[in-house]
Amino acid sequence: MSDATDADRGGLPRLLCADLQSKKLMVTGGLARSAEDVLDRSQHCWCERTCKQLGPDGELAWPDDCTEGRSCYRSPYAGLS
Repeated sequence: MSDATDADRGGLPRLLCADLQSKKLMVTGGLARSAEDVLDRSQHCWCERTCKQLGPDGELAWPDDCTEGRSCYRSPYAGLS
């Protein structure tokens, strides 16, 4: 995943899936751009859509994997116009 901006998004940074969740994200809030934004010492995260460590596609919910191109990816920008 690149932390560069994407011209197709009007310069908005690339973000992890909106459904990726962790305790750290629940406390800090905001949008996740990297594993550092998601993972704490427990290294535990999950898919908010399935409430499990696996996403709707049956693959692991993990910062390196929950990116654009994955079939179940949902952009945090979805619905913003």
